Amino acid sequence: MEDCTADNTPFFTFNSPHKIKCKVVSVYDGDTCNIVLKHDCGNYYQWKVRLFGYNAPEIRPLLKEENRDDIIKNAKEVRDFLMELVLGKILFIKCSGNGKYGRVLGELYLNEDDEESVNKVVMDKFNLEFVDYK
Repeated sequence: MEDCTADNTPFFTFNSPHKIKCKVVSVYDGDTCNIVLKHDCGNYYQWKVRLFGYNAPEIRPLLKEENRDDIIKNAKEVRDFLMELVLGKILFIKCSGNGKYGRVLGELYLNEDDEESVNKVVMDKFNLEFVDYK
């Protein structure tokens, strides 16, 4: 570490074109989950992930939303579908950095060789539009 400087030491980032093995340990809603990754030091750590590319309906929409009950119903449907696909499973994630709230932005894949992400499957099933919120 003695030789490290601001010029020769890269910043830590989750931005990588490579797929990393992970386990999904919780699903909050249709676009947010917690995963466990093995760090280079050998320890496992939990990270909050924002699934990149779409916005799912909110589990807790604003009280003033006129169609709040429908939003909650739709949010639970998307969340439950995502849970069925990924919860408790060993998957692969391709990280795209961090979002504006500090969460890791990522695309989940059921298998390392898959071309189609879980994100795309969810988007297609529920007709969700692509959103680039980097």
